[in-house]
Parts: sequence; structure tokens; C-alpha cells
Amino acid sequence: MSASDAQTESAYAAWAAAYPVPAKKNVYLGARCDKDMIRNRFQGLAKIVGSDAALDMVQKEPFLMFRDATVLQASWDALKDMEEDTQRGLVMEAVQKNPKLLTIPDFEYRRTKPSLDSLAFAASAIDALRPFGQAGLTVVIFGSFVVFISILRPFLYGFGGGPSLLQPIINMLPSIPRPYELLEGTGINLASVVLVIPLYIVYQSFKARFFNK
Repeated sequence: MSASDAQTESAYAAWAAAYPVPAKKNVYLGARCDKDMIRNRFQGLAKIVGSDAALDMVQKEPFLMFRDATVLQASWDALKDMEEDTQRGLVMEAVQKNPKLLTIPDFEYRRTKPSLDSLAFAASAIDALRPFGQAGLTVVIFGSFVVFISILRPFLYGFGGGPSLLQPIINMLPSIPRPYELLEGTGINLASVVLVIPLYIVYQSFKARFFNK
């Protein structure tokens, strides 16, 4: 779906507000990014996801406009390849919540093979935290990690040097014998096995020296 002039202007305004220096100089990291190019890139994105969704995505992540439409299309196609019949619409939902998913190269998706469900879950979390801004988002994610570790650590290592709270559960699990215990349990002495190794190496050398000519 082609975007209207008003939508295209709104998309360019969102990009220019986020990146005033490139908008003024028409260059970003040595690459051209004048108004016509940004407008064309937005039109290309609109053909992929629809004009309304495209405008919403650019307003959330103006950085999208630094990517050519062919790059965005390739990433979109890679994501759509992950989408199963029971997940119809999940890619659209994920990229609209986290537009930066389209800035990840398609070959990375094909190489790492991430779960679409996990990408969608992360996209929902990012979208929910978006009101905090980029700095706020970083603080929230890092803070959540610290809180998670603070809560999880006592369960794993115990309180004040005491036993782990998970230890009773671990004690209920059957013990897994070590490899040498398996050998000794069958009547094979580990020392005898170690002795066989150098004897085998000597035998192989002797065989190679006199019989494999």
C-alpha cells in the first residue's frame, strides 16, 4: 500500500527530529540521506507492512530510514519464513512493536535460527518499556537483571552461607555415576585401562613400521 504525502512527510519529520545533523547535511556516516531518499525509503517500507504500520514504526524507530527498502524486505522475508500456520500475523505484530527487527540482516536470522515466539515476546517487552526512552529502557533492563540475580542467588547458594533452598530438590534426584565408577562397577580396574593405552600406541607404531609398507 502506497503511503500518502501526509504520511510520508510525517515519517520524514520524525526521522529529521531524531537525526537533525544528518537531516541538515544530507549525509550519515558518509552515505547520502537527503529528503528524497528518506521519502523513498518510507514508501518502500509502506509497501512491505502497509502505510499506517510503516508510519507507526518510523515514529518509534526513525533509524529504520537508514536502511534501504531492499534490506528491510529481505529481513521481513526471513522473519516470514519462520512464521507457521498457527502464528499468522505474529511477524507483523512483532515488527510493529520492535521495528529494529527489520534492521537485523536476513542472513543473521537464517544463521542463528531464533524462535519467532521469543522474538515476539521480547518485542512486546520492549514496546511496553518504550515510554521510558532509550536510556530508561537500558536502566530498566539492567535493573531487572540485577533484581533477578539478587533473588535467584539465595535460591542457588543459600542465605548467609547456609544450604541452597534448592538442595532438597537436588537430593531427591538420582545420582549419576561418574565414568570411572561405571568401569569399576563392572569389575574393570581403572589402572588396568590406563596401562592399556601406551601398550596400544606401541602396537600401532609397530604395525605401521613393519606391516603397512
